[in-house]
Amino acid sequence: MAVISFSDKSEETWSVAALPVLTAVAEKGRFAAERLGALHGIEHIFVRLKGSRRESVLRLLRAVWRVDKSTKVRNFAKFLLDRKGVHHVT
Repeated sequence: MAVISFSDKSEETWSVAALPVLTAVAEKGRFAAERLGALHGIEHIFVRLKGSRRESVLRLLRAVWRVDKSTKVRNFAKFLLDRKGVHHVT
C-alpha cells in the first residue's frame, strides 16, 4: 500500500518544464535505463500536453520505437504508443 501511495503522489511531481531534458535523454541517453527512465517521465507528463507539444512527444515515441538500440526501450515506446491509442506509422 505504501508503494501505491508513493507512486500516486509522485505522478504529481512531474513538471512539464522537465520535458526538454527528458526528451534529450530519451533520444541520446547512453544507457537503456536512462532512456527508459526518461520515457517513464514523459509518460506522466503526456496527459497534460496539448497541441504541438503533444504531437512532438508522439513523434519522439515513434522514433524511439523504430530506432533505439535497446529492445526494452523500443518495446516500452511501442507500449506507450499503443496505450495512448495513437500507434500508427507515419
